[in-house]
Amino acid sequence: SIMNELKSSTSRTIFFGDDNFAVNKRETKNLLEKIIYEGLNDKDYYYQLDINSAFTSPRENSIDEDFINLLKKSGGFSVFLGLESINEETLKQYGKFASVERNKLAVKAFRDGGLWVHGMMIVGADSETSETLEETLDWCKDNLDSVQFFAPIPLPGTPFKKDMESQGRILTKEYNLYDGFHVIIKPKNFSPYELQMKIIDMHKDFYSFNGSWKRIIKSSHPVYKIGIHAYAKKITHDILNDPQTKGHLDLLKKIN
Repeated sequence: SIMNELKSSTSRTIFFGDDNFAVNKRETKNLLEKIIYEGLNDKDYYYQLDINSAFTSPRENSIDEDFINLLKKSGGFSVFLGLESINEETLKQYGKFASVERNKLAVKAFRDGGLWVHGMMIVGADSETSETLEETLDWCKDNLDSVQFFAPIPLPGTPFKKDMESQGRILTKEYNLYDGFHVIIKPKNFSPYELQMKIIDMHKDFYSFNGSWKRIIKSSHPVYKIGIHAYAKKITHDILNDPQTKGHLDLLKKIN
């Protein structure tokens, strides 16, 4: 059982790999209460959550304070949220059962509850422009503790892949590049190379120490934030210097 695994684990950090840790919130709350009762809340827990888990109902904007408090009291350190976008048109395009308002309310609620919020954003949708990406970056810098910016990926078996394939917009079938960092489809409002460089620049800007010291100092976990910024800079550097990425960038430069 989950509780037996937690009891036997010697790790100080536990990451729950479920795409949505709170898909059944009643059971999730019961688990969190057991973690507290058994004294296993001396670890740091990381969860992937749907933004709707922050609310008492899928249709109301009332924050589920009880759930967020349980997350924190049970040892919760960070929540990973698939926000995708803060652009209403983009959310509709992705078929997300969310809204910009609820995305922002959920982020604020989790952070107010003392949790580190890691946002996952998809950039380069047909509805996006340079201006909307700049707005996205600015909002992320002001409201998230850490972030990943992903390119849209046409995964096999999805309607999105079928749609992109029918439009002739898929650039490569090399699935080792389908990691979210590399641009795989032709964007509508950018050249593939332009979007690739925007994703790189957005990561560099968010994790730049030059413009981040105020946010780092204000963070509830400043030392951890410094470490995350340093780690993210290293990862970006390593990816850009990988021969595979260099080859892909050369390919994108040749495509209008």
